[in-house]
Amino acid sequence: MLPSEGLRLTDYRLLGEICYLSDAFSDCPSPAYAAAKLLAGRDLGLKPIEAMLGLSFVAGRLVINVSSLSAVVARSRHYAFCITQQADNEIGLEFTKNGEVVGISTASNADLIGVSTPCQNISGPDSRALLSLALARGVRACCPDLIGVDFCVEGELAHSDRDAWDEDIIDVDFEICRD
Repeated sequence: MLPSEGLRLTDYRLLGEICYLSDAFSDCPSPAYAAAKLLAGRDLGLKPIEAMLGLSFVAGRLVINVSSLSAVVARSRHYAFCITQQADNEIGLEFTKNGEVVGISTASNADLIGVSTPCQNISGPDSRALLSLALARGVRACCPDLIGVDFCVEGELAHSDRDAWDEDIIDVDFEICRD
């Protein structure tokens, strides 16, 4: 059980206010925004600090960073993924459900053309963005019940202007998943 599971709505409001007033989270414009991040994180099984650091909302849509999305998959009872292919310009992930392979997701530098990659220079120029994109594709196709809402990862942002990206989400390709 996560420490946040027993909290009431008023507790989330108070925790959101504390997070906002702490100035530790520069992307938090209000206590209500912080509380919304905490509640979304609770629904995904994330710890409060993971939610504050790994979730955001852009144009009313949930944006999950790669670390938080990985944690959601890793903590699930049924799903897992592993990296099966990794190169400077491509990554491949294999997804399993209850130990059985259900799909393979890939992403390459060609998928990132015209895409904002805010996490550059972390283990290579585009490796974090590639992992984000491949992981998001795989979760949508093979683990859709894990998130439960439409979501995006930062590697899918088609503009560096985060206010305009909602019309420009990149189309998702994915190899066929087996049930």
